[in-house]
Amino acid sequence: MSEIEVLVPRSETIDVAVLVKRLASMRRLRRRPFDEALLALAQLISERLFNDKECRHYPDLQALAFFMRRSALLKLKQEFLALEVAGSVLVPHGLVFHVPPANVDTIFVYSWLLSALCGNINVLRLSQRRSDQTDLLCRIINEALQSVEGMAAELLAVTYPHASEATAMISEVADVRVIWGGDRTVANVRAIPLAPHSRELVFPDRSSLALIKTEHYLVLSTEARLSVAGAFFNDAYWFDQMGCSSPRSVVWCGKNSQECIAPFWNALCEEVSNRGYHSNTAQAIKKMVQSYGAIIDDDRITGYRRFSPEITVLDAVAPVIHSSAYGAGLFTQCTIGHLDELANVVDRRDQTLAYCGFQPAELREFAELLNGRGIDRMVPFGQALQFGRFWDGYDLLRELVRSVRIEQ
Repeated sequence: MSEIEVLVPRSETIDVAVLVKRLASMRRLRRRPFDEALLALAQLISERLFNDKECRHYPDLQALAFFMRRSALLKLKQEFLALEVAGSVLVPHGLVFHVPPANVDTIFVYSWLLSALCGNINVLRLSQRRSDQTDLLCRIINEALQSVEGMAAELLAVTYPHASEATAMISEVADVRVIWGGDRTVANVRAIPLAPHSRELVFPDRSSLALIKTEHYLVLSTEARLSVAGAFFNDAYWFDQMGCSSPRSVVWCGKNSQECIAPFWNALCEEVSNRGYHSNTAQAIKKMVQSYGAIIDDDRITGYRRFSPEITVLDAVAPVIHSSAYGAGLFTQCTIGHLDELANVVDRRDQTLAYCGFQPAELREFAELLNGRGIDRMVPFGQALQFGRFWDGYDLLRELVRSVRIEQ
């Protein structure tokens, strides 16, 4: 029988029997949505993330700290209150079981926090391949929990081997199961039964892309192009381009794209250098192997450009959004004349479109053209990795509560 390592609310090792008792106790707990004690805890975690010397080295932890500010959560509270309709009241589901991914360190905090804000009690299964950032976050959360009375009993973050029976035990008592991490993880966890009343939110493998209007880019100043490169860097290079919303393809829309390509990638080279980002040897070799493989196996790939060790671009005759070749600065790029050419290749695997130079009316028309075939988010450059209540087509604030109808 596998031992279970508890990471939050304090470091300890328990067995399955203890876990079952802990879960039974947690199921009896409830907290009102956007409870003051939780807001205080979130503010404390935010302050510690901003002020901790180690955390300052990680931009994604600073972004998380910004998301958890009291002022931001109070704004979210107003959005939550607006969800209620006359004759109904929103209440928590109960116990929510989260299975976050290993490759994006902060997702488990976002997932927990949004669920907790809705009043739910939360259990998280973290990967045993956790990073230094994950351990740092657990430390920060544990320190904050010691300062806010009553909150430690409502959060349990554990890690254990995949073969452990713990996932089945937690799933059996969970009211909601939230699965992140890709198609394989979704399939494996979905094979484990839930209680008949329970529901499930899943976040499988997704692809994302960048869309640039050539007419807009061509008239930008050198300074503005560097700003675009900086925003694109934030989208692509955090998490080594492995986040589901990290762009892997760049699509140029309009005329004279060849006049845009060299300036764009050269500006990105400068940005990568300024940020001090470096590919390691394993990434460089993998990128080269994937590039050559794509050129051989994919008739759409027509060229190979290596702008720097951190930037490799594969030219294509059509949008190649779902290429298996990506990571640590490997992109495909193509040119289209109109957005309807892109609509023809988008499907349900496609999540985020980061855009540059397009107006809201154009993007709305594009969304209507897609008519649900794909693309859940359209955001300006620099916001692709910015997490929020809307993700993969879900409104998480709405999904993580029940609506009780009161008739008169």
